Amino acid sequence: MKEITNKSFFRNYAFFLLLLFVVFGILTYLTVVSKKSWTNYLSVSVQKTLDEYEPDTWKVMDPIEINKPVSVNCAAYKVMNNRNKQEATAVIIRITTFYGPLPGVFIQTQEDKTIFAGYSSLHGRIKTQISSTRSDKRREYWQSKIPEIINQ
Repeated sequence: MKEITNKSFFRNYAFFLLLLFVVFGILTYLTVVSKKSWTNYLSVSVQKTLDEYEPDTWKVMDPIEINKPVSVNCAAYKVMNNRNKQEATAVIIRITTFYGPLPGVFIQTQEDKTIFAGYSSLHGRIKTQISSTRSDKRREYWQSKIPEIINQ
C-alpha cells in the first residue's frame, strides 16, 4: 500500500477547495444575474392579475424589497390606482390551495385595507372554481399577514 505524502495531500485538498470555490462562485453569479429577470417577470404577472381584477385601474411601478424570511415566497411592488391616483402595494405570494401552491396577488391600500385580487396565471373555469370558495382559511391567513410582511 502506497502512503500519501503531506505535500500530495495538501495539493489534492487545495485543488478540491478551488473546485468547490469555483462552483459556488458560478452559482452565486447566476443567482445575482437572474434576480432582475425574476423581478420583471413577477411584475408582469402582477399586472396581468390586476388587469383581470379591475381592468385599466392599476399600474405596477417599482419593486419593494422585503427584508424578512418570507421574501423567498413573495415579492412586493408599488402600484398606482389610475382612477384616484393613490399609491398602494401589491404583493404576490405563494398560497397553498387544494390544487397545489398558486401565486396569489393582494393589494394593500393606504387605509390598511388588504384586498385579494386573484390568483396569477390562472384562467377560465379553474379560476372560477378556485376563486368561488367564499371562505378560504389559507387565503384569509395570508390576507391578514400582508401588513406584517410589507411593514418593516
